[in-house]
Amino acid sequence: MVRTRNQDDPESSQQGANAEPSLAEVLAATLNRQQNDSEILRCLVDITSHLAGQVGHRNNNNQPRQSTYSDFLGTHPPTFECAREPLDADHWLRQTESKFGLLECTEHQKVLFAAQQLQGSATAWKALCAKLRKKIAKERPLLVPLLPHRRSTA
Repeated sequence: MVRTRNQDDPESSQQGANAEPSLAEVLAATLNRQQNDSEILRCLVDITSHLAGQVGHRNNNNQPRQSTYSDFLGTHPPTFECAREPLDADHWLRQTESKFGLLECTEHQKVLFAAQQLQGSATAWKALCAKLRKKIAKERPLLVPLLPHRRSTA
């Protein structure tokens, strides 16, 4: 086995450990530090964005902000005019309900927002139901709680 002077001389190996880093080593370390800094900055931006979104959805009482009709329309909910089959109506209902999963709405808002998506003969049906409900409420107020007015979420 051939030995070099550096392996035989303990002083020369210590000098190598204390030697100044090469330009390539300095550049590699700088690049690595920049990549780490970039990753930290990306994490900070993500955290800040997340916190800003949380603040935007809260009111002064630290309660979730209730969604508006414009927010609902922003989800591009389907409209409903008529259904040839019961499954068509059920499909519309399921699609509409899935939109509410994206929003902070009260049950009352859900009914109002969904009712605005009714078109054509469905709108006429809704108006007739409201009219009959009012008439029954005047004539037989005890029956009002028994009247179906919206789909149960059970």
